[in-house]
Amino acid sequence: MTSSFSAAARIAIAGFLAPAVCLVLALIAGFHGTPAHGLSDTAAVSGLYRIQWIAALAMAVASALWLVLGLYFLGAGHRQARRALRSPVYLIPAARWLRARLQTVLVITTGALAATVASGAIWLAIALGVSDPLHGDFPMLHHAAVMACVGLALFAGFDLFQFVAGIRALRRTLDVESVIQVAGQLLTESAAPALWQAVRHIAQVQDTQLPDQIVLGFVEGAFITAAPVRLQPAGLDVHGCTLHLPLLTIAHLDEVECTALIAHELSHVANADIEQAIALGTEQRAIARSYAALENSTARAQLNGLLTQPVARLAESVIAALDCAVARDRRAAEYRADRAAADASSAPIAAATILRAAASQHVAQQAIAAFQNGPITPPQRPFTASDAWLSTNAMPGMTLADVIAPDPHARHPGLNERLAALGIADDRHVYARAERIIAPGQSALSRYIGPSAPIVEQVDRDLAHLLTDDYARWLHELVRDKQATPVDNSYYADMRAVIVTCAVVGVACLLGGLFLFVSGYATDDLLLPAIVAPCVGLLSLGLAAWRLLGTPPVVVQVTDSAIISRHLHDSIPIDALDNIRFDRRNGQLSVYLQLHEQAPLPRCRRITLGAAQCHAPSQHVVLKFGPLRTATERLSHERFVERFSAAVQGRAAGAVLDTLAIDNSPPERG
Repeated sequence: MTSSFSAAARIAIAGFLAPAVCLVLALIAGFHGTPAHGLSDTAAVSGLYRIQWIAALAMAVASALWLVLGLYFLGAGHRQARRALRSPVYLIPAARWLRARLQTVLVITTGALAATVASGAIWLAIALGVSDPLHGDFPMLHHAAVMACVGLALFAGFDLFQFVAGIRALRRTLDVESVIQVAGQLLTESAAPALWQAVRHIAQVQDTQLPDQIVLGFVEGAFITAAPVRLQPAGLDVHGCTLHLPLLTIAHLDEVECTALIAHELSHVANADIEQAIALGTEQRAIARSYAALENSTARAQLNGLLTQPVARLAESVIAALDCAVARDRRAAEYRADRAAADASSAPIAAATILRAAASQHVAQQAIAAFQNGPITPPQRPFTASDAWLSTNAMPGMTLADVIAPDPHARHPGLNERLAALGIADDRHVYARAERIIAPGQSALSRYIGPSAPIVEQVDRDLAHLLTDDYARWLHELVRDKQATPVDNSYYADMRAVIVTCAVVGVACLLGGLFLFVSGYATDDLLLPAIVAPCVGLLSLGLAAWRLLGTPPVVVQVTDSAIISRHLHDSIPIDALDNIRFDRRNGQLSVYLQLHEQAPLPRCRRITLGAAQCHAPSQHVVLKFGPLRTATERLSHERFVERFSAAVQGRAAGAVLDTLAIDNSPPERG
């Protein structure tokens, strides 16, 4: 794996140096710790020394486990990646090996790390507590150091609890299989018989299967896949082998270049690349989602806490090594597909096709950006505008940024590398062919489909709708079917984290107070902490029992006519709503309720500590929620958005709520 020195240093520190240092410190603490002197209670000194020795032993065991697991994961993971680099047949087993062991290693290694930190903090706290007289020169500094060590131990426990909660969310994430979202239309054989006949002929020549469907799109480049595809804006799911052809590209390729393009894509099926890519893609997507959840910790129950940073470095190293092996195999498949395109036409034509396809997609992206950011007056649309420009201007030439060598994780080789593999990197005739203006009626679109075919107009119109603000809600479509309105519309605060936190704090305070009394420290300036700590512990345990035995508070409820929240003095009539938006950041969901200009603004309860905000100038109310549940199940924020929107929409009778949208931008790091 190619990595910078800083990355290699981080991996070495996380996988070897950090646990090795902790292990050495634990051994020193265990063999060289001595009982404290100067205390009158010999039993207390003996007991503290015994606890200190146990803490040193626990630190040694935990750090050794951390070291062994880290080295095993690094060694075995990179060995799997090296095997995959030598032979692509090991790619799928390597990916499955990583997926099967990733979660287990994350949990056990982080648990060992937390135990190392906690036991080390306990040892240090006892050492500070018994080595300095109670009435020394700096009693406040001494007590502050002891409390800091105890706080560090509690932090380790809380961080581990958050990480385990995040692993549960991670497991649910891995169970969700996403589909490929494509803006386009199905191109049936009756709508384009000539194109289907050309595809059938190329498939017969390559002795491969015929695609189950052809999709005419615009945004993405040409590709072929066996993964499920969802066509937008219709929301139609198609399965089987799907060939995607970009509209602008085939509008500016001639017949022989289009043949080379199709031969390139069908070559992936002929060489069994697509089957391996799908089998590997399932594992890779799961690993990518798990690592994304590890990085975006605030959205996944603090997976990326301070304790998990060393574990994240180990996982990042192994995943990056495997990803390089996958990327190299994918690039090799692209070279084979380019040779198949050259066999179907010629090397110069295949090279020109590569250049023209890349340039046309660049123009398509520019048209999309211009359509979204600049005023394009009707009846202009993205395809219409870009096609008109290319019909009067030469295909843009490739810049240096377009042909530089890709990074080791790139799935496609650079354009210069592909041209060099075809043996015509410096052929000026290839560049002249690639930059030419294609004559009217000579394009593959004209020959195979027809420039005025209804499907071309449909794709262009759908794309224009998808890119305008009025129709952009398909990207974040929520449940609108009134039949799907949930029956249970009362949403409660999920109090499990609060209960566990109160219980841990209560037990820690009780044990701390008991320790002060038993050890004889509950005198003079420590008398007040010895009394306060048990009281705080009892209060915390009482709060935990109250929340455990009682019903969680209702945070929001949707009735037939209003939205009721404990954060608001007044309910919000559903008929007063104009719009609802959602924003999920830092593990918290914000619900923006836009009201009519004439609607009365509700009053917020001041005790909610910012959980509700009412803005009179803009006439909107913001409600903020943490973890949620219903009377029967725990809800993710995504599921709450669906249920809440469906409930409100079902009671609005179609009179309000022009748009329902959720902002799925990456969460901000806290």
